[in-house]
Amino acid sequence: MPTFTNNLTLGRGRLYFGRFPTGTLVAPGVKYFGNTPAVSLNVAEEVLEHFDSDQGLRIKDRVVTLSQEMSGSFQTDNMSRANLALFFAAEEGTTSQTSAAGVVESFSGIVEDSYINLGVTANRPQGHRGLTTVTSVVKGATTLVAGTDYEVDLVNGRIWLSGASTVISAGDSVAVTYTVPAAVIQQITDLNESIYGRLEYISDNPVGDNYNYIWPYVKLTADGELALKGDEWQVANFNFEVLRLSSNTPRQIILPA
Repeated sequence: MPTFTNNLTLGRGRLYFGRFPTGTLVAPGVKYFGNTPAVSLNVAEEVLEHFDSDQGLRIKDRVVTLSQEMSGSFQTDNMSRANLALFFAAEEGTTSQTSAAGVVESFSGIVEDSYINLGVTANRPQGHRGLTTVTSVVKGATTLVAGTDYEVDLVNGRIWLSGASTVISAGDSVAVTYTVPAAVIQQITDLNESIYGRLEYISDNPVGDNYNYIWPYVKLTADGELALKGDEWQVANFNFEVLRLSSNTPRQIILPA
C-alpha cells in the first residue's frame, strides 16, 4: 500500500492590506495589520437543481452553479491609527493649529460642574489642543480663582467649572483668556466611503505546509461593535468580500510559501 501522510496544519500567519486611493484600483503598497487572532475564508455557491420526475421518487440528475461568492473575516487587536481609520471607513490626516497669545473667548448660559471646550468652531469641532496656558477666567468684573472656581485641562484644551463655586451660577457668562501654541495635530476623520484594496495572507504555520493567499481586489468593512471600555483587550472585527479586478485577473491566488 502506498505511503500517505496527512498534511495536518495549525494555522498561523500575518495579514497585510493595501488601500486603493480614491478613484484607483492599484495599491501603492501593503501594510501589516498587526496581530490578527483569527482569519477565515468562506466560499458560497448558488445552484440550480434539476430532478427527474417521470416516475417514482424525484431523483436529482443535474446541478448547475449559477454564482459563486468568496468572502472572509478577521479580527485584530492592534488598535493602530491606520486600523481605526479602516474600521470607521475614515482617513488619517493632520490639522494645523496656529499660535495665538491672549485669545479671549466668551461663553454664555454656562452649566455648573461641566467642561467648556476652547476654540470650538464648525471647521474645528475638536477645539484647540495642547494649550500653553489659561491666563484668566472672569465673570463680569470678577476674576475666578483657579483650583477653586475652575480647573484647567491644557492637553485637551478645556476648563472645568466647579459646581461648588460661590461665584458662578448656572446661566452666567464667563470670558476665558488663553494662549494657543502652533501645532500639527494628527486626527482621523470620517469619509463615509467604501474601503477597497489588496489583501494578502502570509502563512507561518508551526505545523503543516505554508500557503500564501493573495486577493488582488477586496471590499473591506467593519463588523460589529468596538468595545471602547472593558476588561478584555480591544478587538476590531472586519469582513472582506473578494471581487474580480478584471477578466484577466484571478480573484484569489494561492502560492506555496
